[in-house]
Amino acid sequence: MRIAPLFLASTCMLTWASHAEAQEVRRQVQVADLQLRAAATMDTVAQDLAALDAGNSRIVESAQGLAAMYAELSAGIAELASLAERMAGEVSDRGAARQLRQLTTAVDGLQQKMLDMNMQFLALQNQMQMESRQFNAVSNALKVRHDAAMSAIRNMK
Repeated sequence: MRIAPLFLASTCMLTWASHAEAQEVRRQVQVADLQLRAAATMDTVAQDLAALDAGNSRIVESAQGLAAMYAELSAGIAELASLAERMAGEVSDRGAARQLRQLTTAVDGLQQKMLDMNMQFLALQNQMQMESRQFNAVSNALKVRHDAAMSAIRNMK
């Protein structure tokens, strides 16, 4: 009769130990699953950030090219304007006056192109600012997601 309670107690202890071990295994599986999902999320985040960075690089290159063209156009306009002023002082016949009018028209056209380029440059700057804001928003959201996943993993351990 003494063996039955002892057997019952040992069976309960073994059952309890196997239950605790099963819970530990389940918890380890959950931690591993969270780690895999966190790694997949980080891979996605890295790809998104790389795409944003590539877009930003293209915009910066375009802005630099546009700035160089703008500087070249500004120099050309200044040169034409000074040439027109010199010619205005030297005008003595009709042919020269006609050439001066053509030159003045060309200068006006270049100034209009410069204004158009200014507008394009402003649009490009706005696009760069928008890309920068998107990059910061995605970066902050991903950092929060990463921190939450890491704290969940730490709490599971």
